[in-house]
This record gives sequence, C-alpha cells and structure tokens, in this order.
Amino acid sequence: MFGSPLKFPDYNICRDELDGIANGSHFAKIALEAGDVRLSEIPEELMAEDAGEERAKWLEGELSDTRRDVEKEFIDIIIEGMKIPKDDLEKWLKESDFMERLGSLSMYRNLLHSGILDPDGALRKRIEEGTIFNEELDRLFSGETLEETESQETNSEIEKGGDDQ
Repeated sequence: MFGSPLKFPDYNICRDELDGIANGSHFAKIALEAGDVRLSEIPEELMAEDAGEERAKWLEGELSDTRRDVEKEFIDIIIEGMKIPKDDLEKWLKESDFMERLGSLSMYRNLLHSGILDPDGALRKRIEEGTIFNEELDRLFSGETLEETESQETNSEIEKGGDDQ
C-alpha cells in the first residue's frame, strides 16, 4: 500500500554494500539513495574499513534537512502506531487519521527519496490536501522537476480555457 508508485519493479541492488558503506545508519543510506551525496564524494580517508562510524556521521551530515525532517516524522508516526495495543488497533485506525497521515507522508517521502526537493513545502501541502493528480505525480516520478511539472499544469489549464486566455 505504501510502496513505490513507480510503474516498474522495485529492485534492491547492492543492498549489503550500501549498508556496509553507511555502517548500518538509516540516515546515511538515505543520503546515498536519494543522491544528496555520491560515493565519489566521500573523502578517501573515510572509505577505510575502520572509518565506518566517522563515514556514517559524515554521510548523515550530507542528508538534506527536508529529507531528514520527513524521515523523522515518518518514523515518529510508525512508532505512534506501534504503541497501540493489538486488540485496539482496528478501533484506533477507524478513529484516528493515522492511515491518512501515513499514506500522504509516505507518498511525499517517496518523492523526496526520488530526488525531488520541496523547500517551501508546497508539494507536501498539495499531497495532504489531495489537490495533486496522478498525472502530475507520474511526471515527477519520471524525473521532471517540480518547476517543469508546474509549467505543464499551467499549459494544460490554458489549453482547457480556450483562446481567450
């Protein structure tokens, strides 16, 4: 339900190597996966086998603030859900907005991990309000920038309005 919205299989290539380079750090792995830092940018002295902890801290420092904040929020929501007694889970899910919050945050998190930045939070707001459409999301996931997608949307609106605009 919260997997990648991309229309092709999700492959995990070199997962063990990535985990080793990140020294098991979740945030260091995200920095590499999302492209905030490239392997070639890691200082040579940090690539030594005995420098795993220092390398992980350095990689964590390269993670964008937006990605870090969203990932922490995502983890907090999951932890919140885990505190619910199993017998009360169904009732709690019906009475809370947990799934809605988790769903929209998961979509936004996937976009951020795909390299799409949203420094002013406009994209996240549209996802939470439900005012972003699948066509726009498909363009974002295909590699278009936020600006290109917004330009396409503006052009579409002009075309729908006729010649008088």
